[in-house]
Amino acid sequence: MVITRRRLMLMLATLPAALSACGGGGSTSAGQTVGNIWSYIAGLQTINGTGVYGAVGTSTSATIPGARQQAACWSDAQGNLWLYGGSGLDAGGTRGLLGDLWMFGATSRQWTFVAGASTAGVRASATAPGAREGAATWRDASGGLWMFGGYGVDAQGTVGPLADLWKYDPVGGTWTQVGGHSLAGTAGVATTQGTQLATNWPGARSSAVAWLDAAGRAWVMGGNGADLAGHQGALADVWRFDPTSSQWTWVTGSGAAGAAGVYGTVGVTASSNAPGARYGAAAWTDAAGNVWVFGGYGMDASGAFGQLNDLWRYAPQSASWTWMAGASSILGHASDTGAITDVPGARAYAVAWADSSGNLWLFGGYGLDNSATAGYLNDTWRYATATGQWTLVSGSTTVDANGVYAATGTASGNIPGARNGACGWTDPSGAFWFFGGSGRDVNGNTGSLNDLWTYKP
Repeated sequence: MVITRRRLMLMLATLPAALSACGGGGSTSAGQTVGNIWSYIAGLQTINGTGVYGAVGTSTSATIPGARQQAACWSDAQGNLWLYGGSGLDAGGTRGLLGDLWMFGATSRQWTFVAGASTAGVRASATAPGAREGAATWRDASGGLWMFGGYGVDAQGTVGPLADLWKYDPVGGTWTQVGGHSLAGTAGVATTQGTQLATNWPGARSSAVAWLDAAGRAWVMGGNGADLAGHQGALADVWRFDPTSSQWTWVTGSGAAGAAGVYGTVGVTASSNAPGARYGAAAWTDAAGNVWVFGGYGMDASGAFGQLNDLWRYAPQSASWTWMAGASSILGHASDTGAITDVPGARAYAVAWADSSGNLWLFGGYGLDNSATAGYLNDTWRYATATGQWTLVSGSTTVDANGVYAATGTASGNIPGARNGACGWTDPSGAFWFFGGSGRDVNGNTGSLNDLWTYKP
């Protein structure tokens, strides 16, 4: 069975009271907000805004995507922000899976509806992907925008995890299906790890993490979907796609869903180490080409399923994992005492970015605060790879904080409301941007959001 976000939230809501009594001492008092240094750029301050599409290719001050979460997102070399789909509201206010492509202009500071449908639930065609949420994305050196899988609508109108690979050419304005399956729920195909074959293909999945290496090859890890036997669940496999040959390699990780984590010793690399199966994790790449993965919904060292706050480093050259920080068990709460042992609480569907100094940044998600209470988060954390220390930079130490929209376009008194599933980018100047998600608005209501924020360290 695919474990849905809704089902997991219900599980967390019924946690025993004893868990919420776990202490998480900090240098700030409970609920205090620190370091409000976000800039609110555009969008509604309230939940569930409908899309204002206008004419394809034409931007106006009124044009804006509808509120949504888990959209696919990219930034281009010019600093423009792109997003596709997600789960949210269309032009008529209907909630569902979306199949629209948008661009936010770095210079114009306006949204443009570029392509796709203004109504929810569109199925895939020969020339365009179907509506979906939770796709894995990357941008190639030529500016092409790539999208793999997600949870969405296939060519026959069936909804489920997908295994199709698409490329969008911003210059020509066209989608091309590079490969994969046109039907939802398909199993992965591979016989031998480390062997690149034309017949290899990752199983259908959503909420995987993806990254691009220095050679221009794309990598995909984990997700929620189908394993090599067609069984559904959280995945732990790592795949590499070579755009020159259009072939996949199953590099490492279990080919079966639900694999438990093998942690070893913190800071010690071992060939037997492996993160547990997971989806909704956050990921970064550093200047050395290493990949860092944090949290998500998944399996801990004992095989228990829940939210994680473990931090892992993957070295692609040696295909080796190192457990760097966090707990080897699920449901670890946050700690912000200023000590080397500080760590964000377990969470999923956070957004992440890396800065030019090699620090890793993490914002929000759905997870646990300092008191182990579950809910939407708006805390911003920085991990210094040089020292191995997490630091709470801004946000509330308790869940479900409201948004503060003090002034548009400034960093004076603004702070995003708690949320998960936002769509995040980094622009060429190093500024981080995110759009929407599911969470809390200015009035404390919970729903889908379509506000746009930026942060520059």
